Amino acid sequence: MPWPFTSPRYSSADGSSIDCVITHPDLGAIEYTASVNDPDPNGPVMHAHILASAEAIGVYIPPAPAPAPAGATVTTGTAPAEVG
Repeated sequence: MPWPFTSPRYSSADGSSIDCVITHPDLGAIEYTASVNDPDPNGPVMHAHILASAEAIGVYIPPAPAPAPAGATVTTGTAPAEVG
């Protein structure tokens, strides 16, 4: 049985997973990722339930790029200036 949910937002670019907050009968409000690829049957059921609801689903926001390690040279696509 699908749980009540709030704040759905796509968490994958292809739409196969959705992050939300569910109201679990024993655990209360918890963050949850509903995925069509989840081996637990609750994931695909919740994913379908969210899609079938009238609730607006937030857009996917890709993760920020990882910062360069300390001391690394970062290129920006331009050639370095000549010294001399």
